[in-house]
Amino acid sequence: MLPSSNNEFVYVPLPPRLLPAFYQWLATMMEETSEEKRVPAPTPDTPKRTATIIDLGIDAAHEIGADHHPVSLADLHAAYLRANPGISKGATLDSFGATINYHTINMRSRFPDRQNKQKSASWLSRPVFKRITYGQYMLLAPDELRLFQQRVEEGDPRIYRDEYDIDDLQ
Repeated sequence: MLPSSNNEFVYVPLPPRLLPAFYQWLATMMEETSEEKRVPAPTPDTPKRTATIIDLGIDAAHEIGADHHPVSLADLHAAYLRANPGISKGATLDSFGATINYHTINMRSRFPDRQNKQKSASWLSRPVFKRITYGQYMLLAPDELRLFQQRVEEGDPRIYRDEYDIDDLQ
């Protein structure tokens, strides 16, 4: 049995069926920054701190060429950490991956509520990535983003499939 806590971790039992909701909540909490905790804009001598995980993840994705070829989540996370040394938001692969998944248009885990797939979510309001294959992601190209947003406006049911290829929306 795991200890109930130690100096670094607190163990909380969570039924597996609640994990998707927990990860959605975690990603939301990690991205929200209250006014009193907002860090001033970085100067040339200070690292970027005011951007969200997804903003910094997009920068890291561009740095490693995810706009031209698929990249693994692990490589994307490593680039994110290299570009933002000492950052606490998204420091673990799980928390970073949850944020990326919630901004990915074509994977099952993007739905905050599996019973209501049309519920407002990051992948609808701010689509950023597409999954190419298991563990491989790319940034959406501008024409893909326009196509996706057009399909959202049209209420195209294909965008709510668990998984699909962006080319299926043509």
